[in-house]
Amino acid sequence: MTPAIDGKEYTKFVTQNPKVTRGIVFAGCSFTWGQGLYYYSNLPSIREPQPNHFERVLVNSSHIAFMESVRMPRLVASHFKTFEAVHPYNGGSDESILDFWERAFDPSRKPYPHNKNRHMNDDGIFSVSDPWYDYDDFAYIVYQFTQLERTRFKFEWKGKTYNFNVHYARNGSQSEEEGFNAFLEWLLDREMTYEQWQELHDRQTTARVKKFLQNFEMHGVRALVTVWPYDGLKYVEEDPWLKERLVQFKYLNKDYPTYNTLMEVPEMKIDTDTRHFKVTPGDHHPSLMAHQVVADALIQKIDSSYIHRPRQ
Repeated sequence: MTPAIDGKEYTKFVTQNPKVTRGIVFAGCSFTWGQGLYYYSNLPSIREPQPNHFERVLVNSSHIAFMESVRMPRLVASHFKTFEAVHPYNGGSDESILDFWERAFDPSRKPYPHNKNRHMNDDGIFSVSDPWYDYDDFAYIVYQFTQLERTRFKFEWKGKTYNFNVHYARNGSQSEEEGFNAFLEWLLDREMTYEQWQELHDRQTTARVKKFLQNFEMHGVRALVTVWPYDGLKYVEEDPWLKERLVQFKYLNKDYPTYNTLMEVPEMKIDTDTRHFKVTPGDHHPSLMAHQVVADALIQKIDSSYIHRPRQ
């Protein structure tokens, strides 16, 4: 029997099937989610938005089902005959990725009767888009770094708290004009250049990712990392703990340390993948072949260890 929950005891069932393995978490942005893979489906309802845009109204459930069947997380999980847990939404910053998965594994949100933090619909069913998980059910978490400058910056200046994306504000977001002016004054007060602040902010974001992944390893879930922007690679390689868990890619006997470098190969990016399209969609995300290359690298890395096998 397992420990009592609300005064009740429940039997813990263990099968004798050694082929059943624990699952794999895939935490990342649109590169992990699989944006654009539905263009490979030839479904008659496919409609293309403006180049390099994502319009949810044009992507129906059939498109998403196809995308989920061919994206990197499914390829990896299928190889190990297990299941994958992937962020259900497209896109995101390192900040939003961490916030989502920290919430998903928060034990206080388990839907036991004494927990009132969970929201149910009118039929008493928990939302699929609001999942909760147990660490014990997973063997690996694969974390994909996105653009570090996407993470918001929170600071106080002259008695007011600001929390916004400085990079976007610097590049013309009028909605944050007041906050950006306050940020510039904040920098001057500290005799810090924008570049010095960006370096510090990026390192702080990387440190938060590391702490997040170390928490998974404390719960027996091995961490692996991949990197999209080349600029973020240095922070991973400078940290021995992260570097040990870094997975890089190989294609035609050539090594590629990041998604960015891999996607310099034309067939690795949707909008330059002329092997599959006569007229390429205007989408700059990883191609179908790129998802396979990344999956192959992860499979090789995981296959060289042992913890994807079930606990005894």
